[in-house]
Amino acid sequence: MTDSPPLARLTNDLLILRNLLRTTYPFEPDDARRLIRRIAERRLPVWAVDDGRLVGLIGLSGEFGLWLDHRVWGKGYGEEAGRLVIDYAFQHMGIKTPACQSPI
Repeated sequence: MTDSPPLARLTNDLLILRNLLRTTYPFEPDDARRLIRRIAERRLPVWAVDDGRLVGLIGLSGEFGLWLDHRVWGKGYGEEAGRLVIDYAFQHMGIKTPACQSPI
């Protein structure tokens, strides 16, 4: 669970937090560990990593969600990861019509 401290730090970044619809503040390392466990149980985690450090999280279940460290915004991580996850949903999960929501 070495990703727990950086996950908690990133989740507490107000630029990121304002885009997360169901996250509490402050988000502690224990919260991060619980989240990582839940993600692993679902078996669909995708971590965006740059030079060996966690820079964001993308997931897919019945919905699509993505967030990234604001310092890597504009580098294409979201677009690339999003395309891969959406392709996976269409090809392997039988998704026919995507839907999206954003607080912005």
